[in-house]
Amino acid sequence: MLGSEQEQWLGQGLKESRARWNILAQQTLMAQMSQLPLASDSDGRFWTDGWDGYAAARGRLLESVRSARNPLVLSGDVHTFFAADLRRDPARAAGPGNAVVATEFCGTSVTSSSRPQARTQQYVDMNRDMHFGRSDKRGFMLLDLRPERAAVLFQGLDNVRDANSALSTLASFSVADGKPGPRRES
Repeated sequence: MLGSEQEQWLGQGLKESRARWNILAQQTLMAQMSQLPLASDSDGRFWTDGWDGYAAARGRLLESVRSARNPLVLSGDVHTFFAADLRRDPARAAGPGNAVVATEFCGTSVTSSSRPQARTQQYVDMNRDMHFGRSDKRGFMLLDLRPERAAVLFQGLDNVRDANSALSTLASFSVADGKPGPRRES
């Protein structure tokens, strides 16, 4: 996904950043998303049109992210809302040598449809770093940054074909300053 010069540039920027929240906006889901159950670390069937197809590059990027304060990855273009932990090696269980280093929030599309929600929930259940997935509603996400926390609202439209459609909050999450990982609010 990134060339070596881009990786170095981003890594250096993250290392030198003095920002309280370091936001990486990018084009696709970064969290691991197996489409088959993971009985062992070598199992899984992965979507190769996203970061799963570039596992080594994702690992290098997440290693760089470790030096940044409060990294948040904002993603899109997968037609599904997601909230996830990001660890350098998503195939291994979380632990002292494989801690959560960042939080990912992925927004859906406003009008393009996705897979059935039941299948999305199966994928969420199969992937230990996924906290939430919603594919049956179209919409957007709102991000509220404050010194002590970042909060995200996943906003869903009742009917994308109706300009007067009702809008509702499908889920909300927060990330506390210095504590990566999404915490469900509603």
